[in-house]
Amino acid sequence: MGGGEHLHGVLSVSTPAELAWAEAYVNALCDLAPSQGFGFVDGWEKIRHKIKPGVEAAAYLSGYFVKGKGRTASLTENVQDADLPRLIVFIGRSLTGTTACTMRNLRLARRLWASRAGLAYPPVVTYEEWLAVAHVLEHRRRGP
Repeated sequence: MGGGEHLHGVLSVSTPAELAWAEAYVNALCDLAPSQGFGFVDGWEKIRHKIKPGVEAAAYLSGYFVKGKGRTASLTENVQDADLPRLIVFIGRSLTGTTACTMRNLRLARRLWASRAGLAYPPVVTYEEWLAVAHVLEHRRRGP
């Protein structure tokens, strides 16, 4: 596997506001990289030329799990592959159900925060989603 250990960040972008948010996010990663030990982070000027439709991005990323042309590696092969991470994280539904802390709610909370700060349009959410996001933001404000 060429390039050593590295990480591909995937951002969902479908509107001009989301594109602006993605640029701000990547720029923040670049700014924080030295102090947080992130290593090298490609800047927005390089990344903006590589924006792909979701299906194309998924096809590219899935290539990391393919062995040879047209053959997908089995789960056993992936687990035994020294180039792939050893730890797979699973969060049980009972925990996410109790805390409402899901990746979706965290993304919505971030968008709500950004809209309150005048950096993005408000996210379009149902009342139930809004309550869950408010719960996440309240716990973030108060701390553990």
